[in-house]
Order: sequence, then structure tokens, then C-alpha cells
Amino acid sequence: MNSSNNLLTPRLPSKWVVFTALAAVLVGFADSLYLTVSHYQQVIPPCTIAGCETVLTSRFSTMYGLPISLIGLVGYAVIGFLLLWYLDKKDVRVLPWIAGLAALSLAVSVVLVYLQLFVLNAVCIYCVVSAATATVLFAAAIPFWKYK
Repeated sequence: MNSSNNLLTPRLPSKWVVFTALAAVLVGFADSLYLTVSHYQQVIPPCTIAGCETVLTSRFSTMYGLPISLIGLVGYAVIGFLLLWYLDKKDVRVLPWIAGLAALSLAVSVVLVYLQLFVLNAVCIYCVVSAATATVLFAAAIPFWKYK
């Protein structure tokens, strides 16, 4: 391979970026799993701030009969699988998919935070954790866009 090809080929993302994304996925997965299990057990998780029950039982807490947390759980699982695939195979083709899913996750989180603050007038700490996780995941995945 000559030097002109090296200039056109982006370097692989740093390991700290990939592991930051993976850590965010693990936190988001655990948070979503907890909320999903709580939903199906019909239990409101303990909350350090008033508002969790309002948010978690609102009409916005489900979509097509599925809890939003289950949709998030699946999303985090897919992103986690893609990150592990990348770590194992160094297949950069999955990186734009991770970035796109991270952007979608952030967009959904922005909508859900808006609904909490301006429609429900209540905040759920678990939902805030999910939104923060989506933000960190998106920030970590920004370098992945260049692998289109």
C-alpha cells in the first residue's frame, strides 16, 4: 500500500472512544432492563424525586403496547452487539450504523425529555439517566460517521 492510500484511509477510532460508547450502552441497557422488568411486574421503581410514577404510567410510556424502556433495551442491545462486532472483527462498516442508532437514540431522548418537562410536568430519574446515557453514546459515536 502506498502513502497516498494511507492519507485517504481514516485511522481506526481510539479504544477509549469505543469503550466509552460500550460503557454508555451498558448503563443504558441496565437502566432499560430495570424499567422493563418493573413495567411487566407492574411496579413503580423507587424514586428519589417526585415524578417517576407520573412519567412511567403516562400515555407516553408505551408505544404500540410496548413499554418505551423495552424499545430502548432492544436499541442498546443492537448497538452493543455492533460495538462488540467492531471490537472483534475491526469491521469499520458497522461504525456508521452505530453512529446512526446513537443519533436516533439521542433524538428520541430529546423528545421524551421534552414530554416530561413541558407536557407531563414531571421528571423520572431513570429517564434522565437514559437521556444522559444517550447523550454520552452520541458524543462517543461522532467519530464513527467518517467511516461511511
